[in-house]
Amino acid sequence: MKFAYINKKDWKFSHSNTVRVNIGEYIQFYAVYNLLKSMGIDDDHIVGMSVDELEKYDGEEIILVAVNISNLYRISPKIHIVCLAYNNFGYSIDNLKEINKLQSLGEIGCRDEIGYLQLKELGINAYITGCITVTLPERNVSSVPNKVYIVDAPTDLLKHMPSSLLDKAIVKTHEYYFEDNLPTDEEIERKVCEQYSEYYKNARLIITSRLHLATPCIAWGIPVILVRKTPFLTFSWIDKYIPIYLPEQYGSIDWNPRILDIENEKKVIITHCAYQIIKKYEEVTNQNMLHLLYSERKYRPQNGYYTKLVQGLEDRILSKIDVTEEFDYIIWGITENAEELWKFINYKYRHARMRYAVDKYKKLNFHGLETVTPESAMFNDAYVFVIPTGAVQEARTILTEKKCKGIFCVTELFITEEDIKEQLENRLNM
Repeated sequence: MKFAYINKKDWKFSHSNTVRVNIGEYIQFYAVYNLLKSMGIDDDHIVGMSVDELEKYDGEEIILVAVNISNLYRISPKIHIVCLAYNNFGYSIDNLKEINKLQSLGEIGCRDEIGYLQLKELGINAYITGCITVTLPERNVSSVPNKVYIVDAPTDLLKHMPSSLLDKAIVKTHEYYFEDNLPTDEEIERKVCEQYSEYYKNARLIITSRLHLATPCIAWGIPVILVRKTPFLTFSWIDKYIPIYLPEQYGSIDWNPRILDIENEKKVIITHCAYQIIKKYEEVTNQNMLHLLYSERKYRPQNGYYTKLVQGLEDRILSKIDVTEEFDYIIWGITENAEELWKFINYKYRHARMRYAVDKYKKLNFHGLETVTPESAMFNDAYVFVIPTGAVQEARTILTEKKCKGIFCVTELFITEEDIKEQLENRLNM
């Protein structure tokens, strides 16, 4: 079985024929791939897919490691989801299909606290996982990094920054806009690789408002100053590691933050993520093995097993009762099968009349007749159709004393002591 991860976005033009590409999306994809590789899964068993491909997928069963994603109900039923970082981007979850899908998955890892609280309010088993990029391995570089990067930082921050940092700062962005022609997936991936590799090799300090720059840099061991102009709900987890500075705190920023050691935290997160993936793999594999145990046997009836009643009942009725015959009949046991039987008789036998609807426990109206108990019914000169398995022996006992036209049992009759006694007596008299 293969393991899938999202490795590209389905970028689309807006009404203004402009597309905004945020390269931070892609570092998450790499983090999931890196997690799968760290589990010893080789590339032959790892497949990257877009969200659009996940929805249209119709191949062999696969396991999707899902992060930073919502609308899980749209994903193909052939894809088994391990949700490690659900993210509804702070919007309310009011789609019933999505709620049902989330409930069916059992356990949902949420990227942030707001997502966790939303799911808990819906009665869904949820917990906070943070962003998977925090599991990336610590960087290993030969030279001492000395560059300061300012990446999509608020303009209000500028007047608070020390001149010593401004002199050396390199300004970057994670948002790129395209008009008319979209870049290819390969071009975007190349840009992502180049820009993040630059941070990895050269950065001694990152100043940014971008979650998907702050998190991998924390994992790599690069000091980060995270600044925002306004609070953002989906950041409600990263403050476990570093402060989130808002405008009223810009004047008190620590411009020389330390390198964080989060290797113990990484181990906890990686161990849990690997456990969830392995658990899903074993669950699906064991289920498939059990299914194959029975579905691949040699004997299989050519015409299937059952009709809506029980296979062969319709043929038994047709072989015993001519379609032109006028008769009364009684249905004993008002179930779904009783409904199907009534339809069959009503369609095939135009001169048949239902005399009673018999049921020992239910009081209801069945096609114009109120149900009666077996003791209250008049069975003489009528065909009796007994549906519940539990009623067969009782029906045989009662109907042996009545002069009914015939008995049809939906289920097979089981051998009784009286049957054995009768059979032995018949053999002695032969």
